[in-house]
Amino acid sequence: MMLFLSITLLFYMFHISQSQTCDGTGCVNCIANNTCESCGPLYEQSDNSCTVCKSVNPQEPISAANPLIVLEDGVCTDKTNQLRTKFDDIVPLVLEGAEQTHSFNLDTSTYSIGPCDFPLNKQLQYRMSIWFTLDLSTSTATLYDYYKFILKTPLQSPTLYIDITQSPPSTSQSYDLLCYARQTIVPGGGEVVLPLFNKVYYIFVSVDQAVNTDFTVSVSKIQKLVSSEILGGTYFSINQTVVDDLIQTSSSKLYDLSLSSNGIYIYPICTPTKLLKGVFFSVNFDGDHSLLIDTTKQNRYCYLMEFSKEGNVEKCVDFWVGDWWGIWTDSWDQALRVRLLPNKEKTRLFFLGMSEHATDIQMSVEMFCPNQCHESSGNGVCSLKLGKCVCNEKYGASDCRKLCYYNGNFYNDDTEVSGDGMCIFGSVHCNDDCKCVDSQTIRNYCATSACKSKQLSSEVLCLFDTDNCLPNCVCAKGYTNTPSGYCKLETCGDGIKQSNEECDGGIHCNETCGCESGYEPFSSIDNLGCYSPPVPWWAFLIIAVVVVFLVVVIIITLFVLIRQTRPKRPDWNVYKHQQPIYYHDITHSVLKEPSVEARYAVDPLNLDYGKGDSPTKILDTRFEQIEIKNFSKNKYMMFVVHTPNSPKYIFHFDSQITYFRPRQEICITSYMTLHCTTKIMDMKINFTVYWSKHLNTLKKIEKLLKDKTVEKWKDSDKQQMDLLMKDVPRKNHYFFEIKTMAESSTFIDLDDLQLIEEPLSQGMTGTVYLGKYKSNAIVMKTFQWEDLTETETEELKNDITEECELMSKIRCPYIAGYIGSITYIPQISIVLDYFFLGSLEDYIRIDNESRITLPYRLKVRMLQDTARGIELLHYNNVVHLNLKPSNMLVTSFYADSVSVIKISDFGKIKSRKKLLINDKSNGVVYIAPEVFQNKYSNACDSYSFSVVAWELFYAEEPFKEIRTADEVIQNVLNGNHLFMDSSMPPLYREIIEDCCSENPEKRINFTEIQKKVAILFEQATTLVEIEGGSNSEKLEQVVHAKNANANNLLSKLDRE
Repeated sequence: MMLFLSITLLFYMFHISQSQTCDGTGCVNCIANNTCESCGPLYEQSDNSCTVCKSVNPQEPISAANPLIVLEDGVCTDKTNQLRTKFDDIVPLVLEGAEQTHSFNLDTSTYSIGPCDFPLNKQLQYRMSIWFTLDLSTSTATLYDYYKFILKTPLQSPTLYIDITQSPPSTSQSYDLLCYARQTIVPGGGEVVLPLFNKVYYIFVSVDQAVNTDFTVSVSKIQKLVSSEILGGTYFSINQTVVDDLIQTSSSKLYDLSLSSNGIYIYPICTPTKLLKGVFFSVNFDGDHSLLIDTTKQNRYCYLMEFSKEGNVEKCVDFWVGDWWGIWTDSWDQALRVRLLPNKEKTRLFFLGMSEHATDIQMSVEMFCPNQCHESSGNGVCSLKLGKCVCNEKYGASDCRKLCYYNGNFYNDDTEVSGDGMCIFGSVHCNDDCKCVDSQTIRNYCATSACKSKQLSSEVLCLFDTDNCLPNCVCAKGYTNTPSGYCKLETCGDGIKQSNEECDGGIHCNETCGCESGYEPFSSIDNLGCYSPPVPWWAFLIIAVVVVFLVVVIIITLFVLIRQTRPKRPDWNVYKHQQPIYYHDITHSVLKEPSVEARYAVDPLNLDYGKGDSPTKILDTRFEQIEIKNFSKNKYMMFVVHTPNSPKYIFHFDSQITYFRPRQEICITSYMTLHCTTKIMDMKINFTVYWSKHLNTLKKIEKLLKDKTVEKWKDSDKQQMDLLMKDVPRKNHYFFEIKTMAESSTFIDLDDLQLIEEPLSQGMTGTVYLGKYKSNAIVMKTFQWEDLTETETEELKNDITEECELMSKIRCPYIAGYIGSITYIPQISIVLDYFFLGSLEDYIRIDNESRITLPYRLKVRMLQDTARGIELLHYNNVVHLNLKPSNMLVTSFYADSVSVIKISDFGKIKSRKKLLINDKSNGVVYIAPEVFQNKYSNACDSYSFSVVAWELFYAEEPFKEIRTADEVIQNVLNGNHLFMDSSMPPLYREIIEDCCSENPEKRINFTEIQKKVAILFEQATTLVEIEGGSNSEKLEQVVHAKNANANNLLSKLDRE
């Protein structure tokens, strides 16, 4: 038996060691996922993943002892021998000359430091680079001329940088060059426009990655530089159309200005000695609003210049300087916040610039101060700092108009009126003209239907028609709402009985400081509770009769009850709920481990909940019993456990508060339930121990500590505790320590994900974020259900949870890979593998953004993979019900790949029907007609497959002549089908017709569909004439572009 166990253990350890994977190219021995025993000599030894190259010692020059290590094609490579040691071969640039072609080569290109710094470590300052020179010393310019450098690169090339300096380079390894200008050259090429003096300039062109690439460079002089003529016109324009949209939507518009790659260098006319990099734009609008230009979002020092043109002469009109904003300064009221008044007759010209070379900036514009706040009439002023009107007395609303309700009276212009049919200005749902919006006027307040139906919400704070609740379901002045929807005095709960309160916090006192039914208030203001009035004699007689009757009933039924009673199993759900919070007050307390000297014992202090070295399963409820003893001879002891408050796990102690008589020993039980795979090993759970000769004192302390956090612990609580502690001669605190860990599972801890804040995509059913999990690229989909009812929301949560369980069991090349889910918070999310090519929706139509045409053979292969995936789902008794191009993820553009399509977003989605049929764009054209009659079967997916197949072939929108979702639904229910002509192959057409029959029972299943599509794929090789202009080179470009975009997004996480 022992031999068998030993062999089994060895096999298990061998299997575990073989299953570990490490991505680091410098890994010598992989001992765990992305953890290496040691790293190669060119890698940072302190990094267990072996993905970081060995750092340069910034205090020492580059040498064999301090080598320059560069990441080349994912492998750390020694480039010490390629360090540039001389500068006698600098390439001269010819003004107005032909384009020069140059190359970066991994084996021959040299590394040197340029004039402009790169962030992070010193390694990045050493760049694979080429130096150029431009001699303008013989120029006849009076001051300076403008020149344009143009660099052209392939679309697949990495990012290049062009740095310009007047300082000649040297072999020194220090940063002693002055940076005059820098421009980022994106893949495909770019240019930089800047003023240059009659001097010799040195140009440093470097590449962002260690790869082989080519580029061309040329330089020309701009004979005539007029600001608005740069780049063929202004950079952008804020015109009447933009302004009208901002006013209509009450929103702001954000301009992302890529100065690092598109900025222009100038010496502005308003500050001719300061070189700035920026963009030009124009403003032309009319109306009654002002325009606010705001660059405070990023706390960058920037400048805004307004200038005019008279012929070729520019004049400075105005100049604004943006200083630090917000928490960075106490002395400035605003950063770059500029108010522009309307001027229809004139187009105003502006330049927004910075003195920084490689910084992008965001400029926000919005319309504010409608009707100019009636400043000319003295009604108010437009506040640039607040971004709104500041009104004088008797004026208000957004534009400082004459108030329709003021000082308790209603007005029509200057005439006082009765106020019939009018509402009080400033109250809920009352507009600026004292008229109710989507509600009924009741006693000059606006009552909505939700208010009158007594449905508590963020707007319905109190129950309609209850004491001190106004008709708009807001408590009257001097009152505040309770959780149950009643209004209480603001002084209620302060522990002082006011003249208009029956009680305040005492026994039999309700939440509104009134006595409970059957109780009466004490006449004394010092007694905060209520008492029960004396019982009359006849009540005792009734009670006696009832007692006699109950005794008879009990005697008759006792025998039956005893026989039927059985020991009941404990309700484990009780131990899965969070316990109350007790404030951890360590004042007057001593940190002391349990012992005889400490006057108490706790065993055990280390809690492993019976798991030993084994991890704990997620959602299992484990328990451990704890023996606690009071060694005191004459004092009561109170034992308080401060349970952690986290949705990731529940630690429940039975009991949480325990009282001990002198020398008493009690056993309590600790229950643990984990909701996700998270770190709990060595976590501490604090407890506090109090001793007192009076049990009542300990109970008062318990009541004072309950439901109190650090934020809620007031000075009055501390003062009360200080008084109580006079009767507590001893107080200790210590902790339990958790000695188990959570098992690996698909229940993921949200804190283990690295996510990019900006969503990757956002639709009707949810939002998708890109990120990393354990160094792997993933997407996290969070579901939106704001527009659903409570019942629909609960159904959707259950469906998503079932979908997660299902996806974890189904593994197939044609179904999207499932990593896990986040279910311990209300906003459930699913974590999936990331596919950088996106969904079929991005390419299926002829007018797609990538401008590519899918080859016919690839289209058929996409249908084949889809049929295989759906066939597997049906085999597992799962109906997809949401098959459409946006749920078909593209993995490859090559028809002979292992898979080209993976299906996603499957499972029970009946509760998502409301989300699916809101509008045509959300996929209603793909839904089978019987779904609208709440009939579901595998045939529903066959119908959806036929619509996708039709759209793949024609590359057009199905039912595009129909505009609305309701019309599409009616058209399908009427039996109208998609048009097909003779250009479609016969077998292709036969598959569509067999799948779109009005009768679900006549549609073929996916086993038959898969067989027919397999034949269609074999025939596709011979049907070259219907390829329709597909281009494999263009497809390859899209793959590279999408991959580069994904890498750029994920690299943000690495930089952060």
